[in-house]
Amino acid sequence: IRLLRSSIQKIEKHIQPGVTRLNWHTLGITDYADEAKKLLKNLCSLVNQVNHLKKDLDVRIDNEISCYNLFTTSKDPTSPDYTLSTCKTYFLDIEAKRGDLISAMLQAYGSISPMLIKLESLVEGTATGRSEAMQLFYERYENKIFTGLITCFIRNLEVLDNLLNGSSPIFQIDAILMGSEVLLRPSPNEIHTIIIHDVKDLMERSKAFPRWMLSTCLECKPITPENSEEEVVFSFFEDIMSVQLVNDRIIAVQETTQKLAVDCWRYLQRWKKYGNLWRADKHLLCEKFASTNPTLLRYDEKFTLYGTVIEEIDEMANYSDVFSIRINLVPLLKGIREHAKNWKQLLGNYLLSRTQTSMSELKTKIENFRKEIELVVSGLERFKIVMQAIANVKKMAIQAEVQYHEYQETFRTMKIHEIEYPMDDEALAYKIQKDWESLYLGALYRATTLESTKDQFCEMTKDQIEDFKKECLNFAEYFEKEGPGSVGEELDLGVKKMQEFRKLINDIEAKRIDLVNAEILFDLDPADYSPFLKVKEDYEGMEMVFELYKTQKSARDGWSKTLWANLNPQLLIDGMEDYLREFRRLPKPVRNLSVAKALEGQMKAFRNSVPLFVELKNDAMRERHWQELMDKTGKYFDMAPD
Repeated sequence: IRLLRSSIQKIEKHIQPGVTRLNWHTLGITDYADEAKKLLKNLCSLVNQVNHLKKDLDVRIDNEISCYNLFTTSKDPTSPDYTLSTCKTYFLDIEAKRGDLISAMLQAYGSISPMLIKLESLVEGTATGRSEAMQLFYERYENKIFTGLITCFIRNLEVLDNLLNGSSPIFQIDAILMGSEVLLRPSPNEIHTIIIHDVKDLMERSKAFPRWMLSTCLECKPITPENSEEEVVFSFFEDIMSVQLVNDRIIAVQETTQKLAVDCWRYLQRWKKYGNLWRADKHLLCEKFASTNPTLLRYDEKFTLYGTVIEEIDEMANYSDVFSIRINLVPLLKGIREHAKNWKQLLGNYLLSRTQTSMSELKTKIENFRKEIELVVSGLERFKIVMQAIANVKKMAIQAEVQYHEYQETFRTMKIHEIEYPMDDEALAYKIQKDWESLYLGALYRATTLESTKDQFCEMTKDQIEDFKKECLNFAEYFEKEGPGSVGEELDLGVKKMQEFRKLINDIEAKRIDLVNAEILFDLDPADYSPFLKVKEDYEGMEMVFELYKTQKSARDGWSKTLWANLNPQLLIDGMEDYLREFRRLPKPVRNLSVAKALEGQMKAFRNSVPLFVELKNDAMRERHWQELMDKTGKYFDMAPD
């Protein structure tokens, strides 16, 4: 009504004469009526045009400002070839697309002011944008624009909240293994930051919509404050941010992102069960396991354990959805798979090293046996070497078969578990079998060919045994008369004799072992070497006795250097008691040796002499008393204090 006031007043002015002055008989009444009809028709036309412009304005605000979805991407999610972007890329794409949509909104917003000016021109005949008659229109449509922007931003915040809470993934993040931790890239906190940054970008887009100047439909021009180079636009931003519904929607989005961050963190905890796979000390643990010399079966159990982990990983999906977030598991699964393979390879390397060493040793034995078996027999010693080698081959036949079969099974196991190893080593495992079988057959054949000469060498061996028995008997008599046990109380001399007789006993023992092997070789009855064995047993017992003698003698030498003023008799008694207790722990046959009894007597004599030291420390002792003792004992020493 306010807008059309002047037009209505003009029509009222024209109609007024018909109300007061004119009647139906007045001349010119027909012209008056025609003119009135024309004015009313023009008014109706004007009202229709105003209503049409109002409708067009309402449609623009409702359809081109309020209804924009500012969370769309440049790609169609329903497209068959659509692939999820990373979190950052997804929101950067949204921001880029949002820029285009905001431009379209600004274009619609910018067209409202010209339409109002057009309305002013239509009604008032002016085009100022400041018409007094249009004041209510300016207020109405600015409020409507404000309401439309609020509706737009609230709807978009709800769209974002629904997207984040939805079951359809909108972007993906990577689960990775870094060091000893399973991480998300970007992290849950970084995801929260990216989303909140996008919300901030959304809200700050309202700064692009400038307000109208007071009582006009003209946009406020940017101004540059003092001491600033940036232009400031008086926009709807502050007004929109002061609306409680908008803030409630922003808080709801923040809570949703925090919930998603917590859910992602909880999901990561599921992978802790594989934590032992990426331990930093796996080399040390494998070395410790290998040091226990485990069987091939235990190695196979370890390989199977890590193989099961790899199978579990291979059967898992390449992703997992946490509401709207798709977690790409490919990098994590690859890392876990590599660690499991690394464990298998490390253990396999230790198994391979052990197998290589064992194969090398068996190969060396085969070569040495072959050389010994193929020796030309030119005397008894060579004959014994050949026969001993043949006997050793027969004795270790089962063991060798077990060994080379284990080598072959080892390489089969490593091949099944996809553990890398040199192919030459596997070939060697089968070559060793052929070499051993060839050696074994050769040993049997050589034994058959030597049967004819065995009796001759057997008689020679019997003669050697008889000569050695006499040698043992003579040595036993010599040991009894001249050995360490013959020194009586002179234990220092016994220590020297122990060193002299050690080499003699070792030489005779070597001969005895050689002849025992010869007895076994020629199937002879065991000879009696008891005289020498008794000597050897006594000597070993004497070693324990003289070791104790040297220890206690060293202690006594230390005590003898103690100043008379610092002498502690109880310390001497306790020390010697310890050695006596150690003596009593010796085996009974050892304690019954003559040198053992001599040692025991000396230690007891020392212990029993300590009370005399106490008496000699009596303050009543004078120099003349000491002189008298030295004269009687024949032992003289300097009595000067220094």
